[in-house]
Amino acid sequence: MSRSGPPLPILRDVIALFEVAEPSRDALRRELSDYLVEFTEMEGVPVARSADGNPDYRWFDRYWVDADRMPFFIEVGSEIAGFCLVRVLDADWSIAEFAIRPEWRRQRVGRRSVEVLAQKARLSGADQLIADVHTWNDRALKFWAACGFRQVRAKDGIVHAQLPLEPSA
Repeated sequence: MSRSGPPLPILRDVIALFEVAEPSRDALRRELSDYLVEFTEMEGVPVARSADGNPDYRWFDRYWVDADRMPFFIEVGSEIAGFCLVRVLDADWSIAEFAIRPEWRRQRVGRRSVEVLAQKARLSGADQLIADVHTWNDRALKFWAACGFRQVRAKDGIVHAQLPLEPSA
């Protein structure tokens, strides 16, 4: 039996999440800027820009000030494959932003990154991961469902999804 199309790449490297330290802040800003441009193009709205010309993300600087915010790079081997911005809300880790670079998509990097994030959250004592997704973003809704998130409510164009975490043994 033959398969049409190019062969699927095989991911052999370990996926890790590393908290973004202050010296790597500009690298994260570039990743976030690329993501925001892509996201606003999908949404069909113009990109809001800050005074420095970057796409505006009003909470960006807070990730190095607020104890309840954590910025992570997603790495495959030693290469940045994406990022995740998390906010700790009581016993939950809320995923504020999550992006995988286009060249790493469709290789299970996103799903495996969520598994690593869930493990980190579980070990820190979190009860669940939360992802809020725009109702028009079918691709993201399917992604989070494939990661095990269940939709608990939809309001004002946002779907609230949760992934309960089993306590660590």
